[in-house]
Amino acid sequence: MSTHSRCSLSMTICCGSSMRPFDVEGDRRLMATHGMEVVVCKNAGGSGAQAKLGAARALGLPVIMIDRPVLPARLEAYAAEDVLRWLDHGADRGV
Repeated sequence: MSTHSRCSLSMTICCGSSMRPFDVEGDRRLMATHGMEVVVCKNAGGSGAQAKLGAARALGLPVIMIDRPVLPARLEAYAAEDVLRWLDHGADRGV
């Protein structure tokens, strides 16, 4: 049998509005000014979040990184003819 703890969460959402290029000191100042206690960000790949992660590390803040969703299997077409063939798959369009 498992037991569940009740959790109360209050949050203030802060969206940074600094200009590129982002730097650790600017993000650290933003986080400190707003009293941030945790950083939640998406894993977009690349180097765009390095300053944010460095600032969080400098302030000792935990980071929750949201990963990209797995894309479902889908049909891919690489030529216009393939797209037209798929669109004309025999469905009654009522026209």
